[in-house]
Parts: sequence; C-alpha cells; structure tokens
Amino acid sequence: MATGPTPSLEGVESYYADGVKNFLRVTESPDDFIGQLSEAHRRFNQKEEPAEEQVRAWRSEVIFLRKFLEEANIPDAYLILEMLVGQTRERADAVICGRDEQSNAQVSLLELKTWHTSRRNSRRYDIHPFHSPRGKGLFINLYTYDQEAIAQVSSSFEVDPREQVLRYRDQLCRVLKGSYPSLDSEKIVHASALLYNCTKLSEKFRQALDYNFQPNVFEQVPIYTRRAENGSRSIGELSELLRARAAKGEGVDVFNKLMAAISKFRTNNGQ
Repeated sequence: MATGPTPSLEGVESYYADGVKNFLRVTESPDDFIGQLSEAHRRFNQKEEPAEEQVRAWRSEVIFLRKFLEEANIPDAYLILEMLVGQTRERADAVICGRDEQSNAQVSLLELKTWHTSRRNSRRYDIHPFHSPRGKGLFINLYTYDQEAIAQVSSSFEVDPREQVLRYRDQLCRVLKGSYPSLDSEKIVHASALLYNCTKLSEKFRQALDYNFQPNVFEQVPIYTRRAENGSRSIGELSELLRARAAKGEGVDVFNKLMAAISKFRTNNGQ
C-alpha cells in the first residue's frame, strides 16, 4: 500500500512524529526511545530536564502504545507524541492520523493516563469532584480490581482527562476550520481518554465524573479501560475504531495537511 508523500516536519512542535510502522521499529528498545523523548523535552524547554515522574509515565505509555498499535494493525497511520495544540503550551499525549475506507481524513486524539499503584486488600474509595482555574477535575483515590491486585490513582488533584482532551479537540477543530472552512472538523477530529492501567470504572468514580459533565460527554469523549463497565468502553473497542479510521492508510498525507493548518493558524495569530 502506498504510504503517500514524504512527511513535512519543518515547524512541527512535537516530541515525536513518524509512521506507526517506524514507531514499532524504534521502540524495540524502549529506553533508547525514552532518551529521544527526553532530548525533545530539553529542546523545547530551554534545556530543562524532564521530571522523573514524566519519564516513568513515558516509559509506561510507550510500552502500552507499542502493544496497542501493533494489535490495531495500522502500520500506514501516522503517530504524533506530545504535540503542541492551538495557542496554549499544552501538549496532546498522542495523535493518530489516517484515512478511512471512504478516504475521509481522520485524526484521533488520545489522552493517556497511567494512574496505577499496586495495592492489596483495600476497599476504600475517596473521590471528590473539584473545580478550579485549572479546569474541572477530581481529588481521587481510585481502586480498580483485578483479582487481588488493585490499581490506585494518586490522591492529588487530577484534571478530568475528558476535560483535557475535549479542550485539545476544540482547539484543533478551530485550527482546521481556519484552513478548510467547508470541512466538518468535528467529524474528523475524535477525542478519547485512555485509562490503560484501569481494569474498569467503579460506580463511584463514574458518579464523580458525571458531577463534572453532562452525561452525553461520555459519547463525545469516551473513556476506555481494560473492561467496559459503568460507562467506560473497552480498549479493544478503541483498537477497532482506530483500525477503521486508518483503514486506507495515507497517514502522512493527513499529517501534512494538519501541520499546514497549524502553521497557518500560528502565522495568523502571530506565534
């Protein structure tokens, strides 16, 4: 299958951008790849070293993404990691570009959450919805059950992952409309929150999420966990969706058009 034109990487503000096929090749050694992400972080942040917590999150995400994208079987899609979005300094964790069977461009934004610490024999839930200038979020102790093992979210403030990725989607839709006014960008840009270490959503966690948003936000920004329960969808379902969105490949072409729109947006806004 043709992979389309050569990617235009000039001006791309991301830590990594390449075809999924190449990503699977270079991540055979995860530690070397983490070194590449760390170097990109220093380049975009005045030589500042990434925090240890960030490096650990990258390692977990890379190991997960490698297996996830291999199973999704979308080698001709294009992957962008830590992509700068809109006029903010926020970065989307992962962006996947491709075309579906009808040759429609598809852009999938993934907000990845590690959110795990193994514990045993604990039955506590401590979840408090919270609003702040940083956005809608939660103070959370979240435990998910997988036989005896329990996954726990840290008890510090966490911005609701749907709040983050929905904001990225809205910004990217505005960027695309600036270059392609007739384009229905909301049918092209998809947002998902991926809690890849969580077995399922607890009922109490779902209730806390519903406090922050109207219920239909679960349709706009679905949450994916290992098992579909209490409103979440399974990671396997997301894999099938990405396969359909990138069925025709041509990820490089979609990536180039996306980068052209972002470049125009920044020029028009004096960035």
